[in-house]
Amino acid sequence: MKLPTNKKAEQILIEPSTYSDIDFSKYKDNEKLFWFQEKRIDSWLIKDTKNIKYKAESLLGLAAMISIGVETLSQFRYGTTSNSDKFFPRFLENYIDPKFKTEVKSPFPEDKGGTTTYSKVFYFGIRNKLMHSFLFRYAVLIEPLNDSLVWETNKNRLLVDARRLLINFEDGVNKYMAEVWQAKRNSVIYKNFFKVFNLSYKKLY
Repeated sequence: MKLPTNKKAEQILIEPSTYSDIDFSKYKDNEKLFWFQEKRIDSWLIKDTKNIKYKAESLLGLAAMISIGVETLSQFRYGTTSNSDKFFPRFLENYIDPKFKTEVKSPFPEDKGGTTTYSKVFYFGIRNKLMHSFLFRYAVLIEPLNDSLVWETNKNRLLVDARRLLINFEDGVNKYMAEVWQAKRNSVIYKNFFKVFNLSYKKLY
């Protein structure tokens, strides 16, 4: 897709980003994507996540924002708002850090000694526990580490380097957005993005 014309881009940029009643039915697909890139990705998700890490120095806040970003973008990438436990880990593995595919003996009692992946430990131990209990379980953000992800065998938990996580997160988000910009109209990535976009940003008022 091509960027909107300069005139149209200026019009889009003055749209209040917090309003939920923008009529996107008047937008072409490239204009919707431009709005999403500018108003949701660059000026909010990436900028605010960096501020939380470097200005507020909050690891809980960093984990929350990254979880929000991965949760939402996995819906756009895979075209569904269901099955978060499947697609959140897949987005981590495919876009944030391939090391999330690493298998390990599961720390979760319900797995009864079976194996799981770093991505699922992050999903259940950080994303879910933070959302529902205000804590981390079987995983923790820490820095510095010698690698982006380290399994602490004696405590049976995943150590996540916060600084590298933020870098990988920004790179992964940009990688996905570049794929959407380059996607053909009949491709799965293209169809999934606009399916979820049109559902999410449908004019209600």
